Amino acid sequence: MNKKGYDLIMVIFEVLVVASVVFMSLQVAKGYAESTTVDKVNTATDLALMVNTFVGTPGDSIVEYPKNVSQFSIVLSDGGVKVFVKGESEIKQASQTFYLPEKYSAEGITEEATKICLRKDGYVITLFECGVNG
Repeated sequence: MNKKGYDLIMVIFEVLVVASVVFMSLQVAKGYAESTTVDKVNTATDLALMVNTFVGTPGDSIVEYPKNVSQFSIVLSDGGVKVFVKGESEIKQASQTFYLPEKYSAEGITEEATKICLRKDGYVITLFECGVNG
């Protein structure tokens, strides 16, 4: 067998394998960059942390979430917060669990609201669209 021909075929094969791996990696990275999964998870985590902060804050307060969340629907309940795109399957929803003290409750639903607010009124924490119920 010709050693030079065999080496050339192996080099070509290795280049093709490396090129296809790079191409597939870029496609996966592009898919993650274009998805809203990270934004949903970050929004759910932010809101859960805001609720926990409200529990530790004395008195009544209100805070506006600083990001545009118009592409999401958000549900706040006693057990946590869910962030999702309307019509999306439940498996693609981002959720964050939190635990409220005995007297506290959390509630609220927003659908494609540009700006959202959280309000603590006594022992009730409410999610609402800013400017509508505020």
